[in-house]
Amino acid sequence: MIKKNFFKIYPLSRRLDKRWFVIYTPPTNHSFGYKKLKLYGDINSYSTSFERMKAANELIKKINKLQYNTVEDIPEPLHPLLELVNKIPLRQSSKRAYVQKVHFFIKWLKKDKPNELTGINFIEHLHAIKKSPTTVNTYRQALKQVFTIAIKTKLYNIKNPFELTKKIKTFPQGKMYFNEYQQSKLKYEIELHPQLWLGVQLQYYCFVRNGVEMTNLIIGDIDFTPGSEKILLRGEISKNKKTQFVAIPTQLLPKLYFLKQLNPNLYIFSKSGQPGTEKLSLKWFNHQHSLILKKLGIISTRLSFYSWKHTGIYMFIKSGGSLKQLQLQLRHHSLDQVNQYIRDFGLNDCGDIKNNFPNI
Repeated sequence: MIKKNFFKIYPLSRRLDKRWFVIYTPPTNHSFGYKKLKLYGDINSYSTSFERMKAANELIKKINKLQYNTVEDIPEPLHPLLELVNKIPLRQSSKRAYVQKVHFFIKWLKKDKPNELTGINFIEHLHAIKKSPTTVNTYRQALKQVFTIAIKTKLYNIKNPFELTKKIKTFPQGKMYFNEYQQSKLKYEIELHPQLWLGVQLQYYCFVRNGVEMTNLIIGDIDFTPGSEKILLRGEISKNKKTQFVAIPTQLLPKLYFLKQLNPNLYIFSKSGQPGTEKLSLKWFNHQHSLILKKLGIISTRLSFYSWKHTGIYMFIKSGGSLKQLQLQLRHHSLDQVNQYIRDFGLNDCGDIKNNFPNI
Protein backbone atom coordinates (compact mmCIF):
# COMPACT_ATOMS: atom_id res chain seq x y z
CA MET A 1 0.00 0.00 0.00
CA ILE A 2 1.33 3.46 -0.90
CA LYS A 3 1.81 5.65 2.18
CA LYS A 4 0.18 9.05 2.56
CA ASN A 5 3.47 10.94 2.59
CA PHE A 6 3.88 10.18 -1.09
CA PHE A 7 1.31 12.89 -1.82
CA LYS A 8 1.25 16.66 -1.48
CA ILE A 9 -1.45 19.11 -2.52
CA TYR A 10 -0.41 22.40 -4.10
CA PRO A 11 -0.46 25.36 -3.92
CA LEU A 12 0.35 25.38 -0.24
CA SER A 13 -1.29 28.79 0.03
CA ARG A 14 -4.57 27.26 -1.24
CA ARG A 15 -5.14 30.41 -3.32
CA LEU A 16 -7.97 30.08 -5.83
CA ASP A 17 -6.20 32.20 -8.46
CA LYS A 18 -3.53 29.48 -8.76
CA ARG A 19 -3.81 26.10 -10.48
CA TRP A 20 -4.17 23.29 -7.95
CA PHE A 21 -2.49 19.91 -8.35
CA VAL A 22 -1.28 16.85 -6.48
CA ILE A 23 2.41 15.91 -6.44
CA TYR A 24 2.78 12.14 -6.24
CA THR A 25 6.16 10.47 -5.65
CA PRO A 26 6.04 6.78 -6.67
CA PRO A 27 7.80 4.31 -4.36
CA THR A 28 10.04 3.17 -7.24
CA ASN A 29 11.82 5.32 -9.79
CA HIS A 30 10.94 4.86 -13.42
CA SER A 31 13.65 3.47 -15.72
CA PHE A 32 13.53 6.60 -17.89
CA GLY A 33 14.56 8.84 -15.00
CA TYR A 34 10.97 9.54 -13.98
CA LYS A 35 10.68 10.83 -10.39
CA LYS A 36 7.46 12.64 -9.56
CA LEU A 37 4.01 13.04 -11.07
CA LYS A 38 2.11 16.29 -11.12
CA LEU A 39 -1.58 15.35 -11.42
CA TYR A 40 -4.45 17.76 -11.95
CA GLY A 41 -7.49 15.55 -12.45
CA ASP A 42 -10.61 17.77 -12.36
CA ILE A 43 -9.50 19.77 -9.30
CA ASN A 44 -9.49 23.15 -11.09
CA SER A 45 -13.02 22.76 -12.38
CA TYR A 46 -14.23 23.71 -8.89
CA SER A 47 -14.48 27.29 -7.61
CA THR A 48 -14.12 26.99 -3.82
CA SER A 49 -11.26 25.81 -1.62
CA PHE A 50 -13.47 23.22 0.05
CA GLU A 51 -14.49 21.68 -3.29
CA ARG A 52 -10.92 21.66 -4.61
CA MET A 53 -9.59 20.01 -1.46
CA LYS A 54 -12.31 17.39 -1.73
CA ALA A 55 -11.46 16.75 -5.40
CA ALA A 56 -7.73 16.55 -4.59
CA ASN A 57 -8.33 14.02 -1.84
CA GLU A 58 -10.57 11.98 -4.13
CA LEU A 59 -7.74 11.93 -6.66
CA ILE A 60 -5.33 10.71 -3.95
CA LYS A 61 -7.77 7.96 -2.96
CA LYS A 62 -8.04 6.87 -6.59
CA ILE A 63 -4.27 6.68 -6.97
CA ASN A 64 -3.92 4.84 -3.66
CA LYS A 65 -6.48 2.30 -4.76
CA LEU A 66 -5.00 1.61 -8.19
CA GLN A 67 -1.31 2.16 -7.32
CA TYR A 68 0.06 4.02 -10.35
CA ASN A 69 3.69 3.12 -9.71
CA THR A 70 5.11 3.93 -13.15
CA VAL A 71 4.31 6.20 -16.04
CA GLU A 72 2.79 3.27 -17.94
CA ASP A 73 0.23 2.67 -15.18
CA ILE A 74 -1.32 6.13 -15.17
CA PRO A 75 -4.72 6.45 -16.87
CA GLU A 76 -4.44 8.71 -19.91
CA PRO A 77 -6.84 11.44 -18.67
CA LEU A 78 -4.55 11.94 -15.63
CA HIS A 79 -1.26 11.64 -17.49
CA PRO A 80 1.11 14.57 -16.79
CA LEU A 81 2.32 14.71 -20.39
CA LEU A 82 -1.22 15.66 -21.44
CA GLU A 83 -1.26 18.47 -18.91
CA LEU A 84 1.96 19.84 -20.41
CA VAL A 85 0.19 20.44 -23.73
CA ASN A 86 -1.73 23.25 -22.01
CA LYS A 87 1.56 25.06 -21.43
CA ILE A 88 2.37 25.24 -25.14
CA PRO A 89 1.03 28.40 -26.86
CA LEU A 90 -1.09 26.81 -29.58
CA ARG A 91 -4.30 27.49 -31.44
CA GLN A 92 -7.18 25.37 -30.17
CA SER A 93 -7.17 23.13 -33.25
CA SER A 94 -3.42 22.56 -32.92
CA LYS A 95 -3.82 21.81 -29.22
CA ARG A 96 -6.37 19.10 -30.01
CA ALA A 97 -3.92 17.58 -32.51
CA TYR A 98 -1.12 17.60 -29.91
CA VAL A 99 -3.37 15.91 -27.33
CA GLN A 100 -4.26 13.21 -29.86
CA LYS A 101 -0.57 12.55 -30.58
CA VAL A 102 0.36 12.41 -26.90
CA HIS A 103 -2.53 9.97 -26.32
CA PHE A 104 -1.19 7.74 -29.11
CA PHE A 105 2.34 7.90 -27.71
CA ILE A 106 1.17 6.94 -24.19
CA LYS A 107 -0.75 3.94 -25.56
CA TRP A 108 2.36 2.78 -27.41
CA LEU A 109 4.46 3.28 -24.27
CA LYS A 110 2.07 1.18 -22.19
CA LYS A 111 1.86 -1.59 -24.78
CA ASP A 112 5.48 -1.90 -25.96
CA LYS A 113 7.26 -0.92 -22.70
CA PRO A 114 10.61 -0.22 -24.45
CA ASN A 115 13.76 -0.77 -22.39
CA GLU A 116 15.15 2.52 -23.65
CA LEU A 117 13.16 5.49 -24.85
CA THR A 118 15.17 7.00 -27.70
CA GLY A 119 12.41 8.45 -29.81
CA ILE A 120 13.76 6.47 -32.73
CA ASN A 121 11.93 3.34 -31.59
CA PHE A 122 8.63 5.24 -31.56
CA ILE A 123 9.34 6.67 -35.04
CA GLU A 124 10.05 3.12 -36.26
CA HIS A 125 6.70 2.05 -34.82
CA LEU A 126 4.95 4.82 -36.82
CA HIS A 127 6.65 3.59 -39.99
CA ALA A 128 5.66 0.00 -39.18
CA ILE A 129 1.97 0.92 -39.01
CA LYS A 130 2.23 2.76 -42.35
CA LYS A 131 1.98 6.37 -41.17
CA SER A 132 2.86 8.79 -43.96
CA PRO A 133 6.14 10.76 -43.81
CA THR A 134 4.18 13.97 -43.23
CA THR A 135 2.29 12.40 -40.32
CA VAL A 136 5.52 11.03 -38.82
CA ASN A 137 7.02 14.53 -38.96
CA THR A 138 4.04 16.04 -37.16
CA TYR A 139 4.31 13.40 -34.40
CA ARG A 140 8.04 14.07 -34.09
CA GLN A 141 7.55 17.84 -33.84
CA ALA A 142 4.72 17.62 -31.30
CA LEU A 143 6.40 15.11 -29.00
CA LYS A 144 9.76 16.85 -29.18
CA GLN A 145 8.10 20.06 -28.04
CA VAL A 146 6.17 18.33 -25.24
CA PHE A 147 9.30 16.56 -23.94
CA THR A 148 11.25 19.83 -24.05
CA ILE A 149 8.77 21.28 -21.56
CA ALA A 150 8.67 18.02 -19.56
CA ILE A 151 12.45 18.20 -19.08
CA LYS A 152 12.42 21.93 -18.40
CA THR A 153 9.83 21.47 -15.65
CA LYS A 154 11.83 18.49 -14.29
CA LEU A 155 9.08 15.96 -14.95
CA TYR A 156 11.75 13.79 -16.63
CA ASN A 157 15.46 13.75 -15.84
CA ILE A 158 16.65 12.66 -19.30
CA LYS A 159 17.78 14.08 -22.62
CA ASN A 160 14.96 14.81 -25.04
CA PRO A 161 14.31 11.39 -26.67
CA PHE A 162 13.26 13.07 -29.92
CA GLU A 163 16.26 15.41 -30.12
CA LEU A 164 18.31 13.07 -32.33
CA THR A 165 15.44 12.00 -34.58
CA LYS A 166 15.59 13.47 -38.05
CA LYS A 167 12.85 15.13 -40.03
CA ILE A 168 11.83 13.04 -43.02
CA LYS A 169 12.02 14.69 -46.41
CA THR A 170 8.55 15.03 -47.90
CA PHE A 171 7.07 16.33 -51.12
CA PRO A 172 3.81 17.90 -49.91
CA GLN A 173 1.04 18.82 -52.30
CA GLY A 174 -1.39 21.50 -51.20
CA LYS A 175 -5.05 21.82 -52.03
CA MET A 176 -5.89 22.38 -55.69
CA TYR A 177 -8.44 24.70 -57.31
CA PHE A 178 -11.66 23.53 -58.96
CA ASN A 179 -11.59 23.76 -62.76
CA GLU A 180 -14.41 25.60 -64.51
CA TYR A 181 -16.37 22.40 -65.26
CA GLN A 182 -16.16 21.34 -61.60
CA GLN A 183 -17.15 24.84 -60.48
CA SER A 184 -20.26 24.68 -62.64
CA LYS A 185 -21.32 21.25 -61.33
CA LEU A 186 -20.68 22.19 -57.72
CA LYS A 187 -22.45 25.54 -57.95
CA TYR A 188 -25.62 23.89 -59.32
CA GLU A 189 -25.67 21.46 -56.39
CA ILE A 190 -24.46 23.71 -53.55
CA GLU A 191 -26.90 26.55 -54.32
CA LEU A 192 -29.61 24.23 -52.95
CA HIS A 193 -27.95 24.61 -49.53
CA PRO A 194 -27.96 28.37 -48.67
CA GLN A 195 -25.58 28.30 -45.67
CA LEU A 196 -23.03 26.17 -47.48
CA TRP A 197 -23.24 28.29 -50.62
CA LEU A 198 -22.71 31.51 -48.65
CA GLY A 199 -19.69 29.90 -46.96
CA VAL A 200 -18.29 28.96 -50.37
CA GLN A 201 -18.65 32.56 -51.57
CA LEU A 202 -17.03 34.04 -48.46
CA GLN A 203 -14.08 31.74 -48.99
CA TYR A 204 -13.91 32.36 -52.76
CA TYR A 205 -14.24 36.18 -52.70
CA CYS A 206 -12.94 37.15 -49.24
CA PHE A 207 -10.70 34.21 -48.33
CA VAL A 208 -12.37 33.82 -44.93
CA ARG A 209 -10.71 30.75 -43.48
CA ASN A 210 -12.76 27.68 -42.81
CA GLY A 211 -13.13 26.65 -39.18
CA VAL A 212 -12.79 29.19 -36.38
CA GLU A 213 -13.01 32.28 -38.62
CA MET A 214 -16.01 31.12 -40.64
CA THR A 215 -18.08 29.73 -37.78
CA ASN A 216 -17.46 32.71 -35.46
CA LEU A 217 -18.44 35.45 -37.90
CA ILE A 218 -21.26 37.61 -36.59
CA ILE A 219 -23.44 40.01 -38.56
CA GLY A 220 -21.83 42.97 -36.79
CA ASP A 221 -18.50 42.06 -38.41
CA ILE A 222 -19.86 43.25 -41.76
CA ASP A 223 -19.57 46.96 -42.55
CA PHE A 224 -22.20 47.98 -45.12
CA THR A 225 -20.99 51.60 -45.42
CA PRO A 226 -21.60 52.47 -49.12
CA GLY A 227 -18.38 52.55 -51.10
CA SER A 228 -16.25 50.87 -48.40
CA GLU A 229 -18.08 47.61 -47.70
CA LYS A 230 -15.82 45.24 -45.82
CA ILE A 231 -15.67 42.36 -43.32
CA LEU A 232 -13.85 42.58 -40.01
CA LEU A 233 -11.80 39.50 -39.07
CA ARG A 234 -11.31 39.91 -35.33
CA GLY A 235 -7.97 38.98 -33.81
CA GLU A 236 -9.52 36.47 -31.42
CA ILE A 237 -10.84 34.37 -34.32
CA SER A 238 -8.22 34.95 -37.02
CA LYS A 239 -5.40 32.48 -37.64
CA ASN A 240 -2.64 35.09 -37.30
CA LYS A 241 -4.31 36.70 -34.24
CA LYS A 242 -4.41 40.06 -36.04
CA THR A 243 -7.52 42.18 -36.47
CA GLN A 244 -7.83 42.94 -40.19
CA PHE A 245 -10.41 43.86 -42.84
CA VAL A 246 -11.14 42.28 -46.20
CA ALA A 247 -13.05 43.97 -48.99
CA ILE A 248 -16.43 42.69 -50.16
CA PRO A 249 -16.40 42.39 -53.98
CA THR A 250 -19.45 43.78 -55.77
CA GLN A 251 -20.39 40.25 -56.95
CA LEU A 252 -20.82 39.12 -53.33
CA LEU A 253 -22.37 42.24 -51.79
CA PRO A 254 -26.02 41.65 -52.89
CA LYS A 255 -25.88 38.15 -51.34
CA LEU A 256 -25.21 39.74 -47.94
CA TYR A 257 -27.90 42.45 -47.94
CA PHE A 258 -30.41 40.21 -46.17
CA LEU A 259 -28.22 40.48 -43.04
CA LYS A 260 -28.47 44.28 -42.74
CA GLN A 261 -31.76 44.31 -40.82
CA LEU A 262 -30.91 41.48 -38.41
CA ASN A 263 -29.45 41.51 -34.90
CA PRO A 264 -25.71 42.31 -35.29
CA ASN A 265 -24.83 39.88 -32.49
CA LEU A 266 -26.17 36.81 -34.31
CA TYR A 267 -23.80 34.30 -35.85
CA ILE A 268 -24.03 34.44 -39.65
CA PHE A 269 -23.98 30.64 -39.73
CA SER A 270 -25.95 28.72 -37.11
CA LYS A 271 -27.48 25.34 -36.41
CA SER A 272 -30.93 26.71 -37.25
CA GLY A 273 -29.93 27.05 -40.92
CA GLN A 274 -30.08 30.84 -40.74
CA PRO A 275 -28.38 33.54 -38.63
CA GLY A 276 -28.82 32.60 -34.98
CA THR A 277 -27.35 32.28 -31.50
CA GLU A 278 -25.95 28.74 -31.77
CA LYS A 279 -22.94 28.59 -34.07
CA LEU A 280 -22.04 25.67 -36.30
CA SER A 281 -19.36 23.13 -35.41
CA LEU A 282 -15.88 23.71 -36.81
CA LYS A 283 -16.18 20.73 -39.17
CA TRP A 284 -19.68 21.45 -40.51
CA PHE A 285 -18.63 23.05 -43.81
CA ASN A 286 -16.01 20.40 -44.56
CA HIS A 287 -18.43 17.58 -43.84
CA GLN A 288 -21.35 18.96 -45.85
CA HIS A 289 -19.12 19.85 -48.78
CA SER A 290 -17.45 16.42 -48.79
CA LEU A 291 -20.87 14.76 -49.11
CA ILE A 292 -21.55 16.79 -52.25
CA LEU A 293 -18.10 16.06 -53.70
CA LYS A 294 -18.76 12.37 -53.17
CA LYS A 295 -22.22 12.62 -54.73
CA LEU A 296 -20.80 14.29 -57.85
CA GLY A 297 -17.89 11.87 -58.11
CA ILE A 298 -15.25 14.58 -57.57
CA ILE A 299 -12.87 12.52 -55.48
CA SER A 300 -9.36 13.73 -54.71
CA THR A 301 -7.36 14.30 -51.53
CA ARG A 302 -6.40 17.68 -53.02
CA LEU A 303 -9.98 18.87 -53.41
CA SER A 304 -12.14 19.93 -50.48
CA PHE A 305 -14.20 22.85 -49.19
CA TYR A 306 -10.91 24.70 -48.65
CA SER A 307 -10.25 24.43 -52.40
CA TRP A 308 -12.67 27.31 -52.97
CA LYS A 309 -10.05 29.63 -51.51
CA HIS A 310 -7.51 28.35 -54.04
CA THR A 311 -10.13 28.60 -56.78
CA GLY A 312 -10.70 32.28 -55.96
CA ILE A 313 -6.95 32.93 -56.03
CA TYR A 314 -6.54 31.07 -59.32
CA MET A 315 -9.44 32.85 -61.05
CA PHE A 316 -8.35 36.30 -59.82
CA ILE A 317 -4.75 35.85 -61.02
CA LYS A 318 -5.94 34.38 -64.31
CA SER A 319 -8.15 37.43 -64.89
CA GLY A 320 -5.12 39.73 -64.58
CA GLY A 321 -5.97 41.13 -61.14
CA SER A 322 -3.41 43.03 -59.06
CA LEU A 323 -1.15 40.69 -57.10
CA LYS A 324 -0.63 43.34 -54.41
CA GLN A 325 -4.36 43.71 -53.87
CA LEU A 326 -4.69 39.94 -53.80
CA GLN A 327 -1.99 39.78 -51.11
CA LEU A 328 -3.93 42.29 -48.98
CA GLN A 329 -7.19 40.42 -49.43
CA LEU A 330 -5.44 37.17 -48.42
CA ARG A 331 -4.00 38.95 -45.36
CA HIS A 332 -0.47 37.76 -46.18
CA HIS A 333 2.42 39.92 -44.97
CA SER A 334 4.30 39.66 -48.28
CA LEU A 335 3.97 38.59 -51.91
CA ASP A 336 6.01 35.43 -51.30
CA GLN A 337 2.96 33.24 -50.67
CA VAL A 338 1.13 34.72 -53.68
CA ASN A 339 4.13 33.85 -55.85
CA GLN A 340 4.01 30.33 -54.42
CA TYR A 341 0.38 30.03 -55.54
CA ILE A 342 1.42 31.11 -59.05
CA ARG A 343 4.01 28.33 -59.16
CA ASP A 344 1.71 25.71 -57.60
CA PHE A 345 -1.10 26.47 -60.04
CA GLY A 346 1.16 26.56 -63.10
CA LEU A 347 0.12 30.12 -63.92
CA ASN A 348 2.51 31.92 -66.25
CA ASP A 349 2.69 35.49 -64.98
CA CYS A 350 5.36 36.42 -67.52
CA GLY A 351 3.30 37.43 -70.56
CA ASP A 352 6.06 39.67 -71.93
CA ILE A 353 8.55 36.79 -71.79
CA LYS A 354 6.14 34.53 -73.64
CA ASN A 355 4.93 36.94 -76.33
CA ASN A 356 7.43 39.80 -76.71
CA PHE A 357 10.86 38.22 -76.53
CA PRO A 358 13.08 39.55 -79.39
CA ASN A 359 14.22 37.08 -82.05
CA ILE A 360 17.83 35.96 -81.97
